[in-house]
Amino acid sequence: MAELARLKTDVERLFESVKKKGTVYVTSKRLSGPKLQKALKRKQNTEKVDDKEMRVLVHAKTSKKKVSALLSLNDYTNFMSYYLRAILPTKSDLKEKEKKSKHKKKKITGK
Repeated sequence: MAELARLKTDVERLFESVKKKGTVYVTSKRLSGPKLQKALKRKQNTEKVDDKEMRVLVHAKTSKKKVSALLSLNDYTNFMSYYLRAILPTKSDLKEKEKKSKHKKKKITGK
């Protein structure tokens, strides 16, 4: 739960830092078994986890800062609902792509 709270505040800071211009990329990856044990060692976490339990590694980054956390599945669903609420207000700031016409304009040459 502490990881979840830390991740929420860090992601909120990332969103604030790129409010005017920039992008926040958020990715997630399921981990279980040996890969989970390796990730726990890397994080210097002393928790004992059985091989059947799954965790989710969440990365959030901008061009300058990176944040990552290893969450349980319940914490991950809580984080995703928080993330959805965080990005909805900024949705109106997104620019629409210009649509390209499917037909090419023909050149008219006079003789």
